[in-house]
Amino acid sequence: MFDFTESTQSIAIVPLSTPLLPGPGAIGTVIVDAHKANSAGHYGMMALVLVALSLTVCLTFLVAPWVSRRLGQIGSTIVTRLMGLPPSRSNSSRAACADFSPH
Repeated sequence: MFDFTESTQSIAIVPLSTPLLPGPGAIGTVIVDAHKANSAGHYGMMALVLVALSLTVCLTFLVAPWVSRRLGQIGSTIVTRLMGLPPSRSNSSRAACADFSPH
């Protein structure tokens, strides 16, 4: 039925979902850097950098509620607009349920 010869197969990988933290540039950099690696030490250094970045992101997420409280509603709105993010709705869980409730 299908002829999957070497010339017709694609080696491309399509992600099933979009990563939320790393962008395409960061993913591409890791792929290229891993391809250029020539020793176990290089892979170890890459692993250490990825662990350090993961810890930084984790700490940022842990500190985010405190920063949000310190900024207040107006400060959060200003930062949200400067970052180009959509504004959040208050009582979002109740509003989300209302959006999907039958009328």
